[in-house]
Amino acid sequence: PLDFRAVPFPFPDNFDADRRELWVAINKDVTVRFPVGHGVAGQVAASGETLNIEDAYSCTYFNREVDIKTGYRTHTLLAMPAFDSRGRLLGVVQAINKLEGKFSEEDEDMLKILATQAGVVLKNSMHFEAVLKSQVQRTLLAASASALSSCTTFRQAILAVSQQGPKLLSARRVSLYIFHFAEQLLWTLGGDNAQDVVRLPMRSLSTSTIGQVAVSAEPSTVEFTVDDPDHPDNSGADAASPSQSSDSRIHKPMGYHACLLTYPVVRGNKVLGVLEAVNKQGGVFDEEDKALMSVYSDVVASCLENCAFREAREKAPPQPTPAQSVMVTGATPVNKGKP
Repeated sequence: PLDFRAVPFPFPDNFDADRRELWVAINKDVTVRFPVGHGVAGQVAASGETLNIEDAYSCTYFNREVDIKTGYRTHTLLAMPAFDSRGRLLGVVQAINKLEGKFSEEDEDMLKILATQAGVVLKNSMHFEAVLKSQVQRTLLAASASALSSCTTFRQAILAVSQQGPKLLSARRVSLYIFHFAEQLLWTLGGDNAQDVVRLPMRSLSTSTIGQVAVSAEPSTVEFTVDDPDHPDNSGADAASPSQSSDSRIHKPMGYHACLLTYPVVRGNKVLGVLEAVNKQGGVFDEEDKALMSVYSDVVASCLENCAFREAREKAPPQPTPAQSVMVTGATPVNKGKP
């Protein structure tokens, strides 16, 4: 049998085929992602060959990031690819730190069996997660639509998006900016209690993602580094966000990746506002997220139209009753019961 020190089972580094990268969950809060070709697991994924390393720190492929994050010290390492039944890469299985000596050929044979089993488990898990994700998203989308349908004011719509949007898109926060046509600005709610109206003139947003999306009516996805000054949490440009809080800086150990998904809220050929999702949990915003945001933006557009209709109706002068019409015009009502 394989012997490990402080690691009860081999690490399965899962393969994200869409992004050509591997990721491993160190614990429920920490996920490490790295591209294929980077590190030992990345090299195994790129070559499809097993690596048996006697001294990890003397190996040019070894990536010390995981050791740094966990405080663990890797010495010996055995890594091999995990494939599905059709030979497609699903991940890399790693055995870390043999208790005595180095990993042998017998260990390689044993890990090969485990890698085959891991391939089956990963394939089944991916299928199950896809089905579960679809069901969960439908439930969350229905809840979001229900919350928006009950909104009668723009303020309520902004707050509903800030509360339901993050759950739907697995984002740190989601903000709604409403376009004011007469004043040519976007506005939202900010402040500690999300009750202060914050106005963002379009002329001051010409170089921002929000402004560009509002003008072009085209969605945008952007990925940032942790300290990138252009990220809203670092620049303060998005301080108007309803769900902005003191702990909302990019915080990778909590599993959020620094990125933005900005999407126009459109009805016909008119942009009603902009939705902005900040920092995706467990990765970056992808095509599935854009498709989901497209559906969500349609729901938000309907909500904003209803709010605009209610607001216009409330501001409109009251219509005179038939009796009032008679008094204003001085006309004499006709009594149809008399000749």
